[in-house]
Amino acid sequence: MRALDGAAVMAWASACVHSLEVLRPAINDINVYPVADSDTGSNLLYTMTAARDALLDGGAVPEAGQALAALARGAVRQARGNSGVILSQVLRGLAESARGAAEVEGPGLAAALVHADRVATEAVARPVAGTMLTVLSAVAAAVGDGQRGLADVATVAAKAASTALEQTPQQLPVLASAGVVDAGARGLVAVLDALAAVVTGTAAEPRHSCEAPPAAGEPGEPAPYAWEVMYLLEGVAEPRLPAFRRVLSGLGDSVTVAGDGSGGYAVHVHCADIGAAIEAGLGVGRPRAIRVE
Repeated sequence: MRALDGAAVMAWASACVHSLEVLRPAINDINVYPVADSDTGSNLLYTMTAARDALLDGGAVPEAGQALAALARGAVRQARGNSGVILSQVLRGLAESARGAAEVEGPGLAAALVHADRVATEAVARPVAGTMLTVLSAVAAAVGDGQRGLADVATVAAKAASTALEQTPQQLPVLASAGVVDAGARGLVAVLDALAAVVTGTAAEPRHSCEAPPAAGEPGEPAPYAWEVMYLLEGVAEPRLPAFRRVLSGLGDSVTVAGDGSGGYAVHVHCADIGAAIEAGLGVGRPRAIRVE
C-alpha cells in the first residue's frame, strides 16, 4: 500500500477492534497499574469500537484526514478509563496532523505519529514511565521525520512499540513485581500491529505476548483512590485548563484532560472524593455524561 485513504483507515479501525476483542481478556488479566481493576482491555475495546462506529455512522469517507477525524471524535466522546482517554488522544493527534489530506503517505504517517505522541502526553497531568506514553514516545523517536515509505513507517512503528513494551517492567516497579508488561501499552502495540498489518497486507491476528499475574502471593497494597470519575467537559476557556489539571491532581491520580479538537474535553481522574472532582469541572465549564466506577 502506497498511502492510507479513507477505506484503509476504516480497515485499520476494524482490525483494531478485532485485535482488541481477541486480546481483551489477556489485557484485563495484566492490568495492575494505575489501579488493578482488570478493565484496561475492556476500556480500550470500548473506546476503539466507539471510534470505528463513529466512522461507520458517517457513511463512506474517501479521504484519510476526514476518516481519522471521525475516529477521533468518536473516541473522545466515548472514551473509557485512563487507557481509553489516552487512545483517544493518539487518534486525535493523527487526525490533526492529517487534517485536509486525501491520502497519508509514509512521511505523513511519521509526522502524524510524532504529533500523536505530543498530543497524548500533553493530555496527562503527570506522565509516568513504563506506560502507554512511554511506548508512544519510543514510536515517535523511531519513525522520526524521515522519508520512508508507508509500509516501512508502519513496520518500524510496530516494532519500536513492541520493543518498548518489553521494557515497561524495568521502568515501573509495580509491573516488575507482578511479572507483567503494562496493560495499556500492550493495547497500543495491538493498535500499531493492526496498522502495520493493513498497510503491508499481512495477517492481522494478534500475537499473545501477555502474561497473567501470579495467582498466589502477598496481597498488594490497596488502591489509594477508590473511584474512577469520568465526564465530558464543555464551555471551558483553554487558559483555565492548567489550573483545572492542578486541582484534579490534588484530588487524585491518573489525571487526563483530553481535548476533542473542537472545544470539548474528556476528563478522567482516580480519586476518593467524587463530588470534588465534579465540582472542579463545574468551576470551569459544563460537565456532562458523568460516569463513576
